[in-house]
Amino acid sequence: MTITVERYQPIYGTPAETLWNEAWQSFLDRGLTDATTVFPPPSVAEGWVGFAEGVPAGIQVVLPLTVESGRVNQMLSWVRPEFRQQGLFSAINDAVDASLKERGYRFYISWVIAGEEAMRAAIHARGAVLQQYRYRRPILGA
Repeated sequence: MTITVERYQPIYGTPAETLWNEAWQSFLDRGLTDATTVFPPPSVAEGWVGFAEGVPAGIQVVLPLTVESGRVNQMLSWVRPEFRQQGLFSAINDAVDASLKERGYRFYISWVIAGEEAMRAAIHARGAVLQQYRYRRPILGA
């Protein structure tokens, strides 16, 4: 499978917006909204879309804060079910990490919705540490 990753900022009117909406709908459909709020992402958010054979298949949305803080808020990571376990999440994360590292960012702060155990395992594999109710994960190579 050929995977490519594209960055969209702002995400409105792009495949990133489509996947953002699809992801939130999947969370709503499964009742995974106990600790979350559905909201449009801020215009400064970056949407990174993974394409599998040219088809938009997964997304990561991040909100870079100041380079001085080194911090990026991870707002959403999601892969369409039919594309899971095929390396798409890793490809998206690698592209995002490379770009953020190049710009001087050092770590993510992220939250994992209850019930998303595969996502929790994936961010643990990338070095995330639970701090109270959120995860701090280093940007690979930073």
